[in-house]
Amino acid sequence: MAAKKKKVGTAGKTTAGIPGGMKAPTQTTIMRPPPGTYDPALDAQERAAGRGLGDFVLDTEQTRGRNLTDFVLGTQDIARQRTEFGEDIATERQGVETSFGRSLTDLLTERTQTGEDYTRNLSQLQRNFDILGSQQKQSINAAGLSSGGASAQAQRKRAENQAWEKAPIDTGFKRFGEASALAEGRLGEDKATTLAGILRSEGRGYGELDRAGGALNLAYERGDKDLTTGLGRAQRENTAFGLDIGDARQAQYGGPITAPVAAKSTAAAKKKKKTTIGSLVGKPVMGLGR
Repeated sequence: MAAKKKKVGTAGKTTAGIPGGMKAPTQTTIMRPPPGTYDPALDAQERAAGRGLGDFVLDTEQTRGRNLTDFVLGTQDIARQRTEFGEDIATERQGVETSFGRSLTDLLTERTQTGEDYTRNLSQLQRNFDILGSQQKQSINAAGLSSGGASAQAQRKRAENQAWEKAPIDTGFKRFGEASALAEGRLGEDKATTLAGILRSEGRGYGELDRAGGALNLAYERGDKDLTTGLGRAQRENTAFGLDIGDARQAQYGGPITAPVAAKSTAAAKKKKKTTIGSLVGKPVMGLGR
């Protein structure tokens, strides 16, 4: 029979100076160049960048807190302004109503008093002519002319004179009534115009407060977003700077970038056999007996 070729395993081989039974080393661990092989100023720059980033983070959080405080205070101030503005508008409306009510009361009072004066003037005029009629009648009787037309003539003359004197009194009272009615109408128009102006001012005032609140909210949101963006950029730049510093160290060092990590011995691995149910058959197991 031909002699069987003996299969040679890797356990007896030596590869690139590696003892038999050992796998080739796997280069996976990044190695930092040893001190003295590069400019130490690179380490100082890296530490300074780290401190700068830390300070920037603290400053960002401080600014964010202050912005939030300013936003809360600004919101509270706008709310206060809204309350005070509403109170001022209510006061203005109440002032218009009060002024209108007083003016109308004065107007009606004047109208009543003028009417009373008009009635009194007419009564006084009638009384004066009644007295005149009595005096004329007495004079006619004393003269013995009562049977003639003197009494009738005197009465007609008195009536004409009374009408003449009453005319300006009637005219004055009529003019007053017209002027009073016109004043009352204008008073109502002025009230309506003033209230419309207050309503317009109210709408504009609340609109300005709403815009101020919107601008405050927008400024806060943009500021917070800018802080977040700035912090992210700073962290990204710090990471990139660290990589650049690492490249500079390695360039000055010129040695290997990674350190070898030795693999486990294949011989030791073979000793660890997997335990199965079959391997336990026929063998005593502690605690069970045979």
